[in-house]
Amino acid sequence: MYTAKVGDMVGYCRFGVAGIPMGAGFGHVTKINGHGHIFLDTGKVFDKHGDERDTKYGLHLVDAENLRNQLANEQARQNKAAMVRRLIQKLQGSFSYSGTVHIDGDAKQELLAMVNSL
Repeated sequence: MYTAKVGDMVGYCRFGVAGIPMGAGFGHVTKINGHGHIFLDTGKVFDKHGDERDTKYGLHLVDAENLRNQLANEQARQNKAAMVRRLIQKLQGSFSYSGTVHIDGDAKQELLAMVNSL
């Protein structure tokens, strides 16, 4: 049973592959009826177990702070992956057809900055 009180800030999401949160959002509990159904100010309704009502693959209620942390960690992971892709692109673009590498001082500084940001 999911525990929440009227006025609490809650998070909701569906977890995808490897536990990555999808369809995440936040809302305040506005009402809990006699059956334990939890109503949010966003219009979403969850059962007493924290599962979205009337959907087959719906959202689940989660602690808002934990969800914020998970979303921040996922964003950091995506940013790091994007930086590595840009670094690889930059390195691949520095090769000539003969296989020699041409990296001037500015490109070297840019590459170092990219590596240091990881």
